[in-house]
Amino acid sequence: MNLRELQNALGITDDQLHYLARVLTRFQQDTHFPHTLREYREKRHLSRYRLARRAGLSPSAITRLEKGQRHPTRTTLAKLTLAMNLTPEETHQLYAAAGYLPLS
Repeated sequence: MNLRELQNALGITDDQLHYLARVLTRFQQDTHFPHTLREYREKRHLSRYRLARRAGLSPSAITRLEKGQRHPTRTTLAKLTLAMNLTPEETHQLYAAAGYLPLS
């Protein structure tokens, strides 16, 4: 069942659907995003420092993201995906792990 089908089944508005999707994915993101980010970084043999420099972020920001102490914004995610040269599938997975799901 995709999000639109869920919306129709529950009889909720677009705003309620967005809120529900965000709440549901927030639980998953607490452990999934840090793991996914670290996995992609290590797969490309990048240190935290090197990724930070490529993405225009501080090394401590990368550390906090990988420890789950900081939640990424869409802007931060865009910087990370470009810095790691992620495939479209990996980009989608990283965004989803951070709780940014498309309504498809």
